[in-house]
Amino acid sequence: MLAVAALLLPASAWAQPADLQVTQILDQMAAEGARFQPGRLHAMGPQGLSMVLDRLLPDTADPKNVGASSETVADLIRQLGDARYRVRQSATQKLFQLGPGIRAYLVEATRDSDAEVSWRAARILRGWQARREKYGSRHAAAFAVYLQGINDDRRLEELARRARLALRSGLPGGTRRSLIEECIAAVARSEKEEYLQAFEPLLLHKDVPVAVFITETVGRRFPALLLAALQSGRDEVVEAAIRWTPNCTDGPRRAEVQRILVSFFEGGDESRKFLACFPLMHTFGHKPAADYLLLQVQSGNAERRDRALDWIGDRRNLGRPASDDLLKVLRPLLESPDSKTRRAASRALAMYGGEPVVRALLPLLDDPNASIATEMTYRLLQQRDRAMLGRVLEAAARDDPNETIRKRAAAILDKLGQGR
Repeated sequence: MLAVAALLLPASAWAQPADLQVTQILDQMAAEGARFQPGRLHAMGPQGLSMVLDRLLPDTADPKNVGASSETVADLIRQLGDARYRVRQSATQKLFQLGPGIRAYLVEATRDSDAEVSWRAARILRGWQARREKYGSRHAAAFAVYLQGINDDRRLEELARRARLALRSGLPGGTRRSLIEECIAAVARSEKEEYLQAFEPLLLHKDVPVAVFITETVGRRFPALLLAALQSGRDEVVEAAIRWTPNCTDGPRRAEVQRILVSFFEGGDESRKFLACFPLMHTFGHKPAADYLLLQVQSGNAERRDRALDWIGDRRNLGRPASDDLLKVLRPLLESPDSKTRRAASRALAMYGGEPVVRALLPLLDDPNASIATEMTYRLLQQRDRAMLGRVLEAAARDDPNETIRKRAAAILDKLGQGR
């Protein structure tokens, strides 16, 4: 069996013909990485983007850029099974040089009844993949910098088109996945719905990870596409979309998102109900969801309890007064024999403000776990009502029966005075 290396040309032959200016820019991108200054590439407009994508995502290049007719490609594939080694080798190298623009032909050739044809076709495909990973990894950081400056219609449309093409056969890994993600994220940043909607058919992709990938990548600003994801009926996609619903701030869309989330919360699917309660509580002020989340804190399911504590302690609650119900549920956990439980509960409660919160946290200044006691010093100093905090600390430093708490309250009081 021939070695893979014998099938492929050296690195100098990998590059397809391209404008010299773009070649120079790509060399600069590889050398500078995140320090890349993209002005020269931006000046080339849509043509520059297209030529860069031809290099980084070559299988998405227009067929017209392949440089050979379909008849020529078909003839070269037939030659892969020629009885003469020299002819087989020449055809292999020529097909490799034509690049991933002819990928569909090679994929079909891997199913050829001639074992030599199918074997060589598969080797060419693997060679392209190896080259793509090596080439793209050198340019990924600079490519991300370049995309930050794209907001014009022609290039956004091209990015959306190329990303869709790149995901045709499934979700890749490694650098290729990162490049595709950057393309989609650039379209999402524009908030131009017409280009984001172009990804909607991918929510029904036979490869479910592709649908989840699209949902998670566009979700940062909750475009209309996520409404379709919420209603897609595919559990993984719906759950990914739910996680982004706290980002929904648009008026009309907000009402529709709330309606869908309430339907999940009131439906029979316990998993969706649990996921929906976080955005319902934080974004929409839905009290039944908040009450349900407190019930999960008291659940015998440790994983669900810890996740509920994370949600209760989300930064969206910073400085809010803690309800009586919340204090009632968390106080027993602050006295748990399990240090992980005490830490999780104290972190959640410390996100809230007010005298009842400070008084509930003071005993943790003498926690058996020294790191929890240290963390509570920091957490108490984050209280926004400095006058209230000072008053409670003064009383603790003077009157608390626990000597350690008295000393540590006095130390926090000193820090509080220095910060005033």
